[in-house]
Amino acid sequence: MADLTRDQSLKERVVATRSIAPLDGAYQEPQAPLPASLAGLLKKRGLNKLYRHQAQALDALRAGRHVTVSTPTASGKTLTCILPVLEKLLEKPDSKALFLYPIKALAQDQLGVFQGWLADLSLDPAPKAAIYDGDVSPYQRGKLRADPPSLLLSNPDMLHMSMLPHHGSWGKMLSRLEYVVVDEAHSYRGVFGAHVALALRRLRRLCHHYGSDPRFIFLSATIANPAEFAERLLGESVQVVADNGAPSGERLLALWNPEGSAYQESTDLFGRLVNAGFKTIAFTKARKITELMSRWTGESWPALKDRVVSYRAGYLPEERRKLESRLFGGELDGVIATSALELGIDVGGLDACVLVGFPGTMISTRQRMGRVGRSGQSSLVLMVGLNDALDQYFMRHPESFFGRVTERALVPIDNPVILAGHYAAAAAELPLTAEDKRWFGPAFADNAKRFWREGTLRQGVDGAYHSVSRSPTRDINLRSSGETYWIEVQEPGGKPRGIGTLEVPRVYRDGHPGAIYLHQGFSYQVQELDFRFKKVKVREAEVDYYTEPRGDDHVEILEVQKRIDLGGVEWCFGRVRASEQVTGYVTKHIGSQKILAEYDLEMPIHSYETRAAWWVLPGEWRKEFALMGHDFAGCIHALEHSQIAMLPIFALCDRWDLGGVSYWSQPQLDKPAVFIYDGHTGGAALAEQGFDQVHEWLESVERLLAECPCEEGCPACVQSPKCGNGNKPLDKVGALELTRRLRARLGKAPDKTLTPSPQVSLFETEVTVKPAEPQTAAEALKPGGSGPDIVFFDLETQFLADEVGGWDNKAAMKISVAVTYSSREGRFRQYTEGQIPDLVRQLLNADLVVGFNVINFDYAVLQAYTSEDLSRIKTLDMLVEVTKALGHRLKLDTLAAATLNAGKSADGLQAVRWWREGNLADLLKYCQKDVEITRDLWEFGRQRGYLLYEDKRSGLLKVPVSW
Repeated sequence: MADLTRDQSLKERVVATRSIAPLDGAYQEPQAPLPASLAGLLKKRGLNKLYRHQAQALDALRAGRHVTVSTPTASGKTLTCILPVLEKLLEKPDSKALFLYPIKALAQDQLGVFQGWLADLSLDPAPKAAIYDGDVSPYQRGKLRADPPSLLLSNPDMLHMSMLPHHGSWGKMLSRLEYVVVDEAHSYRGVFGAHVALALRRLRRLCHHYGSDPRFIFLSATIANPAEFAERLLGESVQVVADNGAPSGERLLALWNPEGSAYQESTDLFGRLVNAGFKTIAFTKARKITELMSRWTGESWPALKDRVVSYRAGYLPEERRKLESRLFGGELDGVIATSALELGIDVGGLDACVLVGFPGTMISTRQRMGRVGRSGQSSLVLMVGLNDALDQYFMRHPESFFGRVTERALVPIDNPVILAGHYAAAAAELPLTAEDKRWFGPAFADNAKRFWREGTLRQGVDGAYHSVSRSPTRDINLRSSGETYWIEVQEPGGKPRGIGTLEVPRVYRDGHPGAIYLHQGFSYQVQELDFRFKKVKVREAEVDYYTEPRGDDHVEILEVQKRIDLGGVEWCFGRVRASEQVTGYVTKHIGSQKILAEYDLEMPIHSYETRAAWWVLPGEWRKEFALMGHDFAGCIHALEHSQIAMLPIFALCDRWDLGGVSYWSQPQLDKPAVFIYDGHTGGAALAEQGFDQVHEWLESVERLLAECPCEEGCPACVQSPKCGNGNKPLDKVGALELTRRLRARLGKAPDKTLTPSPQVSLFETEVTVKPAEPQTAAEALKPGGSGPDIVFFDLETQFLADEVGGWDNKAAMKISVAVTYSSREGRFRQYTEGQIPDLVRQLLNADLVVGFNVINFDYAVLQAYTSEDLSRIKTLDMLVEVTKALGHRLKLDTLAAATLNAGKSADGLQAVRWWREGNLADLLKYCQKDVEITRDLWEFGRQRGYLLYEDKRSGLLKVPVSW
């Protein structure tokens, strides 16, 4: 550190330091000794005793408990999980263990370690370890399925996409599974965590089906709520082991506040450290910055060009394997990475870490710090403050940074979008029954019924649920909210070459036409964003600028779930629909970050349902603030930015996980409003944490605004790097006044406990009162009854579709006969072509017309006979309702056979033959039979809420109806 700060100007940029003293190890013997062969194996490796937490975990697992080990990095968690696995192999040589890692690099890092342990175990045949991930060839995957190794290293994506849907091929593995190790478990938080939690429930369910009951071992960084978090992931109680016994070396932490560009100073610090002989890792918060720093390092320190690399998500498999081999082998002296290397990868004895900005959470901060000093040597961690609100808050309040505890990790497992997908996936694996409450919790029955009614599931007559989709896992991406796009370089005169991937919604921001995409130090300009084939087409471009998107955000309130009334001000939480659209972009000079040009774009709107917290403000404040000399639109915009900047102090996220929008007058409210919402479909429990901690949240916002030395607002307080409006308008001073008003209202609130409001929207413009309906379908169909006149209707044609030029010419098919049944009259009426005016009058006068494919077909044929607008007829088309529920069409005969044990007496082709033969008796009888079937299906559906149909794969199923 002294070498870095010999220059006085550099020394002044260190705003605070903190030394963490070394710790001695604390050891403990397990309650029962290890098997002699295993104890000998440990001694051979110089491991004569176990750390305290390693022994405690082993005891808990031997007692049949699930365990979560929550200890710092480099505390020997690998031995914690491999010991019970090896012990079980000695007891049951055919036993299996599954290791799940959040990234492929971790599995690569651990494979050699495990192979070494297994080779020394001296079993015959020798147990094996292997990786099963997306980079493994189809041939090798087939071999692993047929003969699974003792230790299988994989990731949640492969578990979800390959192993669980094809569990029949994995029966040997699932039936012998003794342990499931979930490494870096703290990374399974938020939306990703909810997906993984449900995939683990599906795994436990299938293990039970195959006769096994594995113990789960969660290996986690230190978090505030290890028991709650692990139990949310697993769905069952878990014993916490957090009494760390591992030794650690001395560590020096320093906060560095740059005078110029934080990125360029970080590059300089990184280069100085590597050049001085320290193996160094720099962590950035964005792929783009990773690539820029890599380029700048090569330009400023040419001698380091072959000793330093960049590493981030989005690289191709062969690129990752090559880089990982050099990293793990100690060949490199420096690496610039995103969070892709944050996790427990042991990268060749690193000495120093440069954090380019606060990582967003203390969990991530400690994980990144833990990449250095893993061999017990002294280490240095430098956090360089970005010109960002939260970073500068810590620079002004270093005690807030040094004294911060790790956050609570949350798993929003009740996210309805995520739940629906995994219920469908589970139902495709094995039909869901009432017994699955064991795996999916007390809300299982209600959720399953809801997803059946929404069309995600099918229900059989035995009550079991089946998946509508044959391959529902294909529609579930564990890590993003949408599809993945392939990035292709358009080579002149050659074939396109893939260089990486982008996911939705990132592809809208980083893959739009004109965007500069950086990859391993090279610049590429996007030529086309191909939505049809999910491709981003780019070409190499030597440019001295990068791009930032601009756009519009909108929020629609769907449901208020919590509300507190503050006397003219409301603080609310609930369901919203967020809509985001990239409308343009700017180019910025790489060095000065000066805006060079602005461009407009026409991009599609990306909409999704999520959760939000929001302020509803008095309309008169607009005038009050104007009289005080403030721009009220700028005030609420600045408040929005400041709240987003400070929420990561209370929620496990960073500002890129959040969205926000401020309104001069929100359309549903007709008042000013400020929204902060989760930037993930269905919500991620982030805005709700802010809602529940609003007092502390606003206090931190006030300190941020009051203490920032700028006059009009800057990136360290109210300007946001992700603002789609280019940070205009902003009124920092007015935002401070607004914050103080809100804090005063909160302080005067009679009850600070935030109570739920009714589970209904407060913003309906009108209330529709449904008329009283008959208690039963039988009463509605009773002749002469007082209920509405429901008319059931069908017609037959004189011509077939191919005789008049196809189905687009339905009007030319002409009516042969038509039949109706009136519930009020209790009788059938028969019509021929000459009586069509009477038929039209009956349909127009009916309270409801019920038919099957009546809107798309019958009315189209009938319209040729009348000038009346048939769309005025209040109609219930059974085919439309069934298709909406199932996602595909069914024939009337299919429903009648399964539901009524009845069938049609003929078909449309026979009906045309009867017409041409002049056989009106059989024709009318056939048409009337269809009307009778339609009526009886309607009545069955009214009484039971479903109809039945037979599926070749699942048997007799229910289709929900709501008439």
